[in-house]
Parts: sequence; structure tokens; C-alpha cells
Amino acid sequence: MGAFGYKSYNDKLNNDSGFARSTRAKDKAMEILEEAKNSVDIKEGYHKIQKALSQFIADKLNLPIAGVSGQSLITEIQKKSVDNSVVMEAKRIFDKCETIAYAPNISQEGLEDDVDKTKQLIKDLGKVL
Repeated sequence: MGAFGYKSYNDKLNNDSGFARSTRAKDKAMEILEEAKNSVDIKEGYHKIQKALSQFIADKLNLPIAGVSGQSLITEIQKKSVDNSVVMEAKRIFDKCETIAYAPNISQEGLEDDVDKTKQLIKDLGKVL
């Protein structure tokens, strides 16, 4: 019975790209966030935060990642009846990532704090998406 379950799961993982994307989304996002945390260039770090969050949401909802904006992803998670505080945190992170190119004084500690907040956000979103 257990071998059959594993084979069914493995077949689905190999043959259903949406299922595979959704299943691997969190691990993939966490890897990108670790790269962001270790980035010496703060602007590159925020780019990776945005990439991790965008890719996570797109993978969980089986959406194409190319050409998708943070705002369109916010709209998609709102459709899933996600708690408003989680939606607002996602919006805050996307907004910060988009405006970071114009911010003069961003510290490494601020980047690390936002990486940690994004990790928590991904965990929260993973429970409802």
C-alpha cells in the first residue's frame, strides 16, 4: 500500500507541472531568500526577496511568472480569501522591493529583517494557498 502511494505521488510530481510547482514552491523560495540574506549588494538582496515572493505565489497558484506584477499577485491572493493582514504584509514587501532602488540609506540589518518577514509571510501563505 505504501509503495503504491509513493508511486502515485511520484507519478503526479513528474506528470503534473502545476502540482510539482506547488509542491516545490516553498523550498525554492527559501533558497532564494537565503541568497538574498547573504547578498552583499542590498539592492540585489531586495530583488531576490521580490523574486522569491513572486515565484512562490505564482507557483502555488500555477500562474506564469513572466510579466506578472506584484499588484496582480496581490489581487490573486485576495481572490483566495487570504487574511487581510497577510495580504497587507505581502503588499508592503512588494512595495518596498519596488522602491528600494530609490532609497539612499538601507542597512544590511533592514535587509535581513525583511528576509525574515518574507519567510514568515511565505509560511503563512503556504497554509492557505
